[in-house]
Amino acid sequence: MTVELKQRIGANKMRELLNFYHKLSKENFSYAIASVIIFTIFLFYSEPLLKFLNIIEILKYIRIIAFIFTIFLLIPILKGILDYLYKALLNYIVLKRYKNNLKNLTGEEKTILKYYFKNETKTQKLDVNSGVVTELLKRRILYHGQKYTHARFDNKVVIDCNLQPSAWDILKKHQEYLIIRN
Repeated sequence: MTVELKQRIGANKMRELLNFYHKLSKENFSYAIASVIIFTIFLFYSEPLLKFLNIIEILKYIRIIAFIFTIFLLIPILKGILDYLYKALLNYIVLKRYKNNLKNLTGEEKTILKYYFKNETKTQKLDVNSGVVTELLKRRILYHGQKYTHARFDNKVVIDCNLQPSAWDILKKHQEYLIIRN
C-alpha cells in the first residue's frame, strides 16, 4: 500500500467519524454539550492534567481532532440560535408593520373595524366591491370567512369578513387607533 492510499483511507475514516458524530450531536443536544465541554478541556487545559491522563504524547492529534469535533458540535447549536433570532426578528418586523397599518387607518376603515368591537363579534358582512374592504383584505387586517358570496337585493355582493386575531388583539389594547379625527 502506498502512503497516498493510506492517507486517503485515513481521511475517509475521519470523514465517516465526523459525519457520524455530527448526526449524533444533532439528535441528542445534551450529548453535544457534554462533548463540547470534554473537547474544550482537551483543547485548552494545562499539561499536568494531560500528563496525569498519560495522553501528552498524542496531544497534538487529540487537539486537532477535538477542535474539528467542537466545530461540528457548535454548528447545530449556532444554527438553532440563529434560526430563533431570525424568527424573533421577523415576528418583530411583521408586528411593527401590522401596528403601523392599524395606526394609519382611514375614517371609513375605522368605521368598519369599530363594528367588530361595538358588537363583540369577529365577523360581519361587507360589500366585496368596496375599495375600503378590498384594502383591508389586502393588508390582511380582514380575511374571508367563507368561500361563498351572498348577493343582496340592492345589487351588492357581500362576503363574510373576519377580523384577524392579531388585529383583534392589537386593537383591543389600543382603542385609540379607532378614534376618527377630523
